[in-house]
Amino acid sequence: MLDFERNIEEVANRLPKLPSKARKNMYDILGVQRKETVNSRILAYFLDSDEEHRFGALFFDCLKELIEEKKQERNLDLENFSGNFRVITEDQTFLSEEENQKQKRIDISIEGVNWCIVIENKIDHKVNNPLETYWKHAEAKFTPNVIGVILSIQRLHTKDCIVNDVIKYINITHKELISKVQERLIIGTRTNSTSLFYLKEYIKNIESHYKSIIDEPKMNEIVNAIIKQGKNTKTILEKFNKSVEFIDSQIIEVFESYGFKKQGIWFRNIDLHPDIYFWVHDSRTIILDNRLWFCFETRNQTDKMLDKTKLKDLYRDFNIADSKITYGNSDNSKSRTHIAKYAEDNFLKEGENFKEKFTELLEIFFMNSETGIVYKTVQHIKDNLKTLVNFHHNEKIQ
Repeated sequence: MLDFERNIEEVANRLPKLPSKARKNMYDILGVQRKETVNSRILAYFLDSDEEHRFGALFFDCLKELIEEKKQERNLDLENFSGNFRVITEDQTFLSEEENQKQKRIDISIEGVNWCIVIENKIDHKVNNPLETYWKHAEAKFTPNVIGVILSIQRLHTKDCIVNDVIKYINITHKELISKVQERLIIGTRTNSTSLFYLKEYIKNIESHYKSIIDEPKMNEIVNAIIKQGKNTKTILEKFNKSVEFIDSQIIEVFESYGFKKQGIWFRNIDLHPDIYFWVHDSRTIILDNRLWFCFETRNQTDKMLDKTKLKDLYRDFNIADSKITYGNSDNSKSRTHIAKYAEDNFLKEGENFKEKFTELLEIFFMNSETGIVYKTVQHIKDNLKTLVNFHHNEKIQ
């Protein structure tokens, strides 16, 4: 067995380190980190100098500065792109000459008195949008003062920004824009703290896309290393899966010895009581984290009929002073009550037998016919539901 352990250690040590996991931002939590419409609305909020964020024209000025740096051979006089402006999202291209292009939508349009900046906002890589339609729609309003910008995560090839060798969009990366904003940002006493939070979360979300790009080579390196160690990795996986199956069977066997049969994800002893259940955390976690967590609970109609205030008396009656045992729900679930929860880190010490240790703790805390949590709970249910039924019966007679 020592050879196998050394083999596992050798494979693990040869594998490159996993990329660090970034903390979730608001976009991750909401599940919209890759939604371009959401990103466009937030960006439009910051581009609009009349919005309540109090950053003024910070984003717009940074955008113009980047356009100036990248305009190359285009004869653009950015002095014309000044004065009051409005920011529009999802502007419909109803001025298009082609009927089938009238329903397209421009991500962001910044419109002055006689000028327009059209922004195609890309989070994903491919540019397959009707750039010509966007441009001509803007030209129909503001000839000839139109600038097209493709805002992308990665830098695009020049050919992706040119339409028919005539219409030339300017490519600016999200990283370039937020870097310019951070460089120019001045936080004063009048800064809106809520908008500053929005800005930080927006920047974090943009940075998360770049982290994915940075992490890609690292993950490819890990994949190649695993392929190289394929035979050893396969052996480890096969033995790990067999170990998971073994622990699964051991848990079932131990519960069956106490009359609890596996039904779905629970263990029930219908003869003892139909509405009490055990639930055990999955065996993969038990093995990988060496952590055992399970709960004993009441469910269904019995749980609804129980007087929850009297459960404190039951918990005191258990008389168990052990930090691994806790009582009651950790949430406000209405579908079940956790009578008791057991949690133990570093569960199995070297040389210990899972079945023996699991049986021992169930016998000590849960299954003892005189002091066990299960039997005291069943008796509590019988006593309290009987009292409750009698109370309602007497009420009806009166």
